[in-house]
Amino acid sequence: MTFFLGETPEEEVKESNPTAYKAYIHLDGATLIKFKYNVKKVDAAIILKENTIAEIKLLN
Repeated sequence: MTFFLGETPEEEVKESNPTAYKAYIHLDGATLIKFKYNVKKVDAAIILKENTIAEIKLLN
């Protein structure tokens, strides 16, 4: 049996850098390269993606 008592790497990233975690979840690598990893542009893209997902949920 294997026991894991710490945080997973995903949880550590989510806690230490929420923008990077959301970018990983919502955006693809091409988008990050297109924005040249600019945090402000990535944040805006994340917000747009999350809003689109919310709108789709409301319509269903």
